[in-house]
Amino acid sequence: MAETSVGSARAAVYHYDQPTKNWKSVDGGISRVDVYFHSAQRSYRVVGMSMKLNNQVVINSPIFKELVYQKASATFHQWSDSKNSYGLNFAAEAEANTFAAAVQDAVNKLKE
Repeated sequence: MAETSVGSARAAVYHYDQPTKNWKSVDGGISRVDVYFHSAQRSYRVVGMSMKLNNQVVINSPIFKELVYQKASATFHQWSDSKNSYGLNFAAEAEANTFAAAVQDAVNKLKE
């Protein structure tokens, strides 16, 4: 069974660089970021595809019930998985809030 998008946004994607303690842009551009749901596995993940780099995957992060999605500001949100810390810089607060709601809804459903 295929995955379906349950939330989507456009944002600049960042990875946290631990050695320099700075956020680093993954491509210097904008990516399409989706929250995908796989109904057969009852799992969720965040996938970001760079619009600048011909749809190269720049985020492939599982969503788990312990995930903490933080709004560092109205338009910059962040979270971590076992491999990386991710940041999303949205152009508009409304889009940021809509995406955050999709992630939080996924976390809540995993807790059920």
